[in-house]
Amino acid sequence: MSWGMSIEDMLHYGALFDFYGALLTDAQHDIVYEYITLNETLSEIAENKHITKQAVSDALGKALKKLDFYEDTLHLVAKFQNILAQVDKVALDLLDDEDLARRIGAKYKDLIKSLED
Repeated sequence: MSWGMSIEDMLHYGALFDFYGALLTDAQHDIVYEYITLNETLSEIAENKHITKQAVSDALGKALKKLDFYEDTLHLVAKFQNILAQVDKVALDLLDDEDLARRIGAKYKDLIKSLED
């Protein structure tokens, strides 16, 4: 596998790693963390771990396939991103309508108060 991910790929796998990273083996987790989060090269990871660059490449490839599989199966990242988009839309609607913002704020306060009782 040839490495040199685009920014979009790095963001995609970063999100998948945030959600599913704990499901990887310890070795895979470390390699993905170093590659995606720390932005280390395969050579740097190989040197740090005293393994070959090919071993790092293989482990990274398998780990990324696992992350894709988890998302294809569970869709947690897609659901989370959908919720964020809806929250953004509500926030924009509230900015456009002060009366609506006040009404929702009052309901929110009532909900919080009911949780405290």
